[in-house]
Amino acid sequence: LSYFEAQNWVKQQLEQQASEAWGAKVEVGKVNFTLSPLGFQLQHLALTDPDKPMENLLVLDRLQGDISLYHLVVGRTVINHAVAEGLALHQPRKTSGALVKKTATSNATSKSTASRSPKVDPLKSLQQAVPSPDELLKKEHLLTQERAEKVQQDIEQLQQTWQEVQQSIPTEAKLKQYQQQFQQLTQDVPKDIVAIQKRQLAFELLKKQVALDKRRLAQGKQQLQQQLAQLKQDIALLKKAPSEDFQRLQAKYSLDGKGLSNLTALLFGPQVQGWLQTAQVAYEKAKPVIDYFKTSEEEKAAAEEKRRRNLGREVRFTEYDPEPNFILHKGLLSAQLDDGKWMTQLKDLNFEQSIYGKPTTFKSLYQPTTQPTPLVVAGMVNHVFPKQPLDKASAEWKQYQVKDWALLKDDRMTVKLAQATAQFEGEGRLLLNPKTQKLDQLLSNFTIQYRQAKFDLSQSKAKEVHEYLAPGFEQVHQFDVKGKIKGDLWAPKVEISSDLDRHLSKAFNQVLKKRLQAAKAQLKTELTQRAQAQLQPVEQQLQAYLGKEVKLNGDISQLQKILQSKFNQRLEQEKQRLINEAKRKVQAEIDKRKAQLEAEKRKLQQRAEAEKKRQEEKLKQQLQQKLKGLFK
Repeated sequence: LSYFEAQNWVKQQLEQQASEAWGAKVEVGKVNFTLSPLGFQLQHLALTDPDKPMENLLVLDRLQGDISLYHLVVGRTVINHAVAEGLALHQPRKTSGALVKKTATSNATSKSTASRSPKVDPLKSLQQAVPSPDELLKKEHLLTQERAEKVQQDIEQLQQTWQEVQQSIPTEAKLKQYQQQFQQLTQDVPKDIVAIQKRQLAFELLKKQVALDKRRLAQGKQQLQQQLAQLKQDIALLKKAPSEDFQRLQAKYSLDGKGLSNLTALLFGPQVQGWLQTAQVAYEKAKPVIDYFKTSEEEKAAAEEKRRRNLGREVRFTEYDPEPNFILHKGLLSAQLDDGKWMTQLKDLNFEQSIYGKPTTFKSLYQPTTQPTPLVVAGMVNHVFPKQPLDKASAEWKQYQVKDWALLKDDRMTVKLAQATAQFEGEGRLLLNPKTQKLDQLLSNFTIQYRQAKFDLSQSKAKEVHEYLAPGFEQVHQFDVKGKIKGDLWAPKVEISSDLDRHLSKAFNQVLKKRLQAAKAQLKTELTQRAQAQLQPVEQQLQAYLGKEVKLNGDISQLQKILQSKFNQRLEQEKQRLINEAKRKVQAEIDKRKAQLEAEKRKLQQRAEAEKKRQEEKLKQQLQQKLKGLFK
């Protein structure tokens, strides 16, 4: 009973822990233990697809392995050899396998990965190979259109600026009022000093108001001139745009080796994108398990460090056969799929490489029933030195037989590689991001050599394909395709090149030469017409705003006349004249009074002198009489 109960308990714990690590339900049909040798066997193992809860991503009939008893006793899980058989992919479920907490995260990650996957436009390179002016103008980013939009933005900004200017500058009524006040103040010159001073005060007040409004008009004019200058500059650029667009498009679609460089990406890009997406999906599926084990080991390491600190120094003696806490020395996963056999070998799978110095290596073989040779993928996950990780893989597929491979299929053009013998070689590495210190940078190179190739374009519906492209493809029997994938793991840049373009361009140039001449003339005409259609209404609006600028100049000129008026000097001169005249009158009155006083003074002086003489005579006579009396 204890034996069977232990198996049930292990089954429950395994399903719980594995489901938590995987992000969706992991179900085990049965768990068995063997005692000699010590081992385990899982039957009917099913992993739910986190992004599709009603589908099992992977199903195994049997997973069997043997466990080291010594390491199990000391708290480690060391699996010397494990075998997985009866693998099946994408099997339907009867009930949902979603976990409440993990479904949203998984779906969000899937959507994020999908949104960042680069897209390939199957018509883009086709239209480059067989250019049509109408098609070019529809799909190309034209300077003519861009600059026309810039001119329209200038017009809208100019309208907004003019509205703001109108709110600050004087109205027509106010300008007329200024003119009326100016005429009233300058129609005559008062003959009274007090009236002149009042007139001067009124005129100074008018000039201050006029000066303020003139300054506002000048500021508005400056704003308008700046906007008009930008508009004129952008209109000039718009007039040049058709010629620049024509030169650029002519160079891009000249159909020489450079002009056809996008054809390889068109034909082989979707296949490379498919490989890349498959690798991204596989990595994304495995990442939760890797992160789970990594987090678990980090937590264990932290707990061990805390325990060591509490207990003091611990001396670890050399162990017999030291191993990580978890390691799978050898693993074998095989499956008989609908279209062939698949087998993967793992060696030293562990999550403590930096401590125990054991990287994980793998080798996978896929042998389709229709191919004479298998696809071989080998690589390693090496984090022995965490600051210098080495995660890499190489792939090789020799003598791959291509048959009826549809490279491109749409309404205009269908390119099929009817037959060829291909040899694929490639390698890839995950690199540390220097900013985030995460392994999220991809660098991969591959080469595909095609021999004994034969193309089929007979199903193409476009007349141009049969007339211009098919003869070129008929002359190509061997070519090489080289590719490079680099950048962010979830949105890398894919570069594909091939000598196929060089082979095709020789055949295309002669056939397309006449058509290009006509297309160039048509393209140039249409670009010019498009620019003229944009320019005509814009130039009308420009003239209207130039008229507004002229009006502002006229308004400023009117106010300037008021400010430059000499009437105030006339008032000052008249006031000074009146003051001088008043001064002269006062001075004349003063002089007259002074003369009168001088005359009166002289009269008084004369009277005093006469009186003095009379008194002197009188005293003289009295003195003479007294003297006469004495002598008698």
